[in-house]
Formats: sequence, structure tokens, C-alpha cells
Amino acid sequence: MKQKIAIIGGGYTGLCCAKKLLENNFEVTIYEKTDKIRWNGKVHKL
Repeated sequence: MKQKIAIIGGGYTGLCCAKKLLENNFEVTIYEKTDKIRWNGKVHKL
């Protein structure tokens, strides 16, 4: 059974953490207060 992890913030650090956790077989949920995430200096709308 996968362990569940919640990450608060969909910025660079939150997404990097999520990627590492997913690579190590965790179930990840990211909570972001806006409908946008920022990756490599670019804003992506969800």
C-alpha cells in the first residue's frame, strides 16, 4: 500500500518534491491556492 503525502504549494519546490516522491512510489496530492503553477519561470494554468 502506497503512503499518501500532501504537498502545500505548486511552485518549483513543491513540484520537485512531488516528482521525487512519485519516483519512490508515494501517492502525492498537491494543494495550490490558485489555478496556476509555475515551472521553469513559466506560468501554467490548470
